[in-house]
Amino acid sequence: MDCYNIIYERERDGKIPNLNKNKISGIFNAEKDCGSYIDWNEFYIKKKERSRAKNSEITEKHLMYYEALKNLGFFDNLTPNSIVLQLGVGHGQSLRTIIEKQTHIQPIGLDISFEALLFFKNNSPGNDVELICGDVLSLPFSDESIDRMFEVGVVEHFYEEDPFLGRIVDREKIVDSLKEAKRVLKKDGRIAFIQPSKHSTLPISQKIDELTKQWEFGYQENFSISEFAQLLRIAGFVDIHFAILQAPDDFPRRIRVGDRLLKSFYTLTGQYKKSELTGALFCMIAKK
Repeated sequence: MDCYNIIYERERDGKIPNLNKNKISGIFNAEKDCGSYIDWNEFYIKKKERSRAKNSEITEKHLMYYEALKNLGFFDNLTPNSIVLQLGVGHGQSLRTIIEKQTHIQPIGLDISFEALLFFKNNSPGNDVELICGDVLSLPFSDESIDRMFEVGVVEHFYEEDPFLGRIVDREKIVDSLKEAKRVLKKDGRIAFIQPSKHSTLPISQKIDELTKQWEFGYQENFSISEFAQLLRIAGFVDIHFAILQAPDDFPRRIRVGDRLLKSFYTLTGQYKKSELTGALFCMIAKK
């Protein structure tokens, strides 16, 4: 059944300003600009066919994300009922981890995929989370209404078609999404990103998966730390900090082993800065 055929409306309680009132199967439906170029509904339908438990369980990876956010001060000075929004919430493990650790917040999950949100809702009983089907390029919130915002693996999928180079990262669209995030953040609000890193063997592993038709995430740009920080500065964010994250257990073994070898090589050859930056992921936080 097409859930979009049945639209329910309810009056909002005023906690989340300027939100589109359309509600489908318990999920709010905001207008989407379709800024990412992969069919995420199809992606999550395929993912749902795998182990349901695997798709919904909180793992070492999600705990690692939480600790990185905490250590970088993402949760500092949050008052009761502060709004914490995850962009690209997917199946919700990262947001659920935060909810378990930060019980006083008001969580919101936004994703462009209705299938992902429906899975989150149906497999997270008891979680008081507002779920919104919307786009990071057109957030359905009024100015300065969100206390904290974070995303895990979203903007690196934005690309444009170059007549000579083929698909290349769409930095302009990424900056547009960052400016939109800045618009809805409160004054001194913080935003955080978990990003795949160029300072790793991950790009090589990705290329192998693409050549062998095993890659399923569409276009993905693996940024260097300096590149991503520059995009945040262009969008107007300040006070930027980051932490390096090593590949978690659900990453391919070749990345985990490769990064350890790469890190050791840099250390042995005296390239200590490169050694410090080596890791499959980085967490970056900035302030409005």
